[in-house]
Amino acid sequence: MQKKYIYIILIIFLSGWAFPQKESSNGENIIPVSSMNEAFNEGERLDFKLSFGWFTIGNAYMEINKNNYTFHNKPNYKVDIYGKTSGLVDWINSVNDHWGAYIDKKSLLPNMNYRHIREGKYKLDEIITFRQDTNLIERKVKNKKTGKYNDPQFFESTGNVFDMLGGLLYVRTIDFDKMEIGQRFKIKVFFEDTFYDLSIIYAGKEQIKTGAGKFNAIKVIPEMPDNDLFDGENSITAWFSDDKNKVPLKFKAEMFIGSAGVELSGYSGLRNTISKIK
Repeated sequence: MQKKYIYIILIIFLSGWAFPQKESSNGENIIPVSSMNEAFNEGERLDFKLSFGWFTIGNAYMEINKNNYTFHNKPNYKVDIYGKTSGLVDWINSVNDHWGAYIDKKSLLPNMNYRHIREGKYKLDEIITFRQDTNLIERKVKNKKTGKYNDPQFFESTGNVFDMLGGLLYVRTIDFDKMEIGQRFKIKVFFEDTFYDLSIIYAGKEQIKTGAGKFNAIKVIPEMPDNDLFDGENSITAWFSDDKNKVPLKFKAEMFIGSAGVELSGYSGLRNTISKIK
């Protein structure tokens, strides 16, 4: 398996939609930033299994740190995700990635995020700082030879821009009971050095099984553009628990080389009762 496919599987559960989306069209709504979060809190931990076809190729976990953090003089969540290959895949091409972010507790917009990517011989250390008050984003990447960060790149935003982690948390605060099946909504995300409009379809509710049990779930489908990795416009499907937590339960991606997925395998520290059936 090529390294980039392993990498895509590891980041599916961050967002489920890691590619540029279509332009806005009628019937799509930009979801406004809200201060109402009843979905998660400090101390939450979610464990995931990463798979390709019938094979488990790695594990990951996401945690919201229990400590209190201040960034830009505002209270923040510190969120971290760790993903690692396992078994034969780890022996052939080891992947050990760490993503993190400081997320404003009120707006859920990012103040700073970072990535430490270790994939075989490939390494990337990146820090991105968001100045939401001035709509300025600063990106720094560490030089592999000197071990010091290169001169920063600067990007101007239009305001209310999420990163991948903040975007995932924000989707968990949306009240899908007020949406109709087939309705689209959009959020804006900055990733690496590019702005994306993420267009997502609400696809209704159903029951699904995961390694952590059977749950009532909310189903959403990110719309995909033509690309050489995913097979079709609706090639990624995501399920969140149908309760106040809206825990990410499962992500499934139909790729040209096969089916890849991320599935909840365990959880602790949830803010609310989860919609587990058995």
